[in-house]
Amino acid sequence: MKKKFKSRKHFSFFKFFICFIFTFVLCLILRLFLCLKVMSFDVNSLLNVSNFYSSVDFSNYIMSFLSTIMGVNINKPNTILQNVMYYHDSNHLYFVSNDSISIDDSNYDSAPLVYIYNTHDTEEYSDGYSVFDASFYLRDKLKDFGINSIVEENRTSDIRNSNGWNYNLSYKASRINLERVKSENPSVKIFIDLHRDSVGRSSTVASINDESFAKVLFVVGQEHQNYLDNLFFTQSIDDSISNMYPGLSKGILEKSGPGVNGIYNQDIDSSVILMEVGGCENSSLEVKNTLGVVANILKEKLNE
Repeated sequence: MKKKFKSRKHFSFFKFFICFIFTFVLCLILRLFLCLKVMSFDVNSLLNVSNFYSSVDFSNYIMSFLSTIMGVNINKPNTILQNVMYYHDSNHLYFVSNDSISIDDSNYDSAPLVYIYNTHDTEEYSDGYSVFDASFYLRDKLKDFGINSIVEENRTSDIRNSNGWNYNLSYKASRINLERVKSENPSVKIFIDLHRDSVGRSSTVASINDESFAKVLFVVGQEHQNYLDNLFFTQSIDDSISNMYPGLSKGILEKSGPGVNGIYNQDIDSSVILMEVGGCENSSLEVKNTLGVVANILKEKLNE
């Protein structure tokens, strides 16, 4: 009788253990569904079986799930020490608790705030990297700060060629895109015409904290009524760059008179910036280093 009693006791413990495991797994599954909002899945992708495997990043899915279960962000170990506290990084405000991690993306405005285009879209750097490529890099750096931007993909050179216009009419071609975007996107606050200078490396490279940067030069046309407003806005950005990274900016070149455009489409809006990043002998890495600085300056300007 004694042995049978022990056997029943072991059997009862086994049933309890199975029930515990089942309950635990069920809780994990329920928490998984509750986490979908945190992990930002696209519901339509989940319902469309044919697109499921192509639309879901399983590595992020697993990491987000584990972070939520553990109550910390396992991609950011410092959250273990900062549990049940608010803290701020360069991009988001996080609230960490034992139950979940939520990210406040209220600073991300889905409406575009910046328009990036290239009047001289064929300009390239020493390694074949173009100002067109640089525009997309700047867009991505702005996105890191929660700033939505538009890169013009209708090439100015194509507009010139289709109309039989020569190179001197490049600003007339880029104006077509600029006017369209301004009309269709009233949320845009800053317009950036991204160029590359044609001078040599000796005047377009800056060494800051043992890193090489492509120097920045701003151009402001004087032959339009918005000249002073545009100059004031450009000066504010140039001042910020000079204060944060002395030697990175070459300042502002004001242009007018015979042989120059004198307007550069800056009559359309007081926040149209013509910015020359580096020259033909700069590398893509130097350009990218500078655009990271520019993105940070634009973030501060938009937050004013």
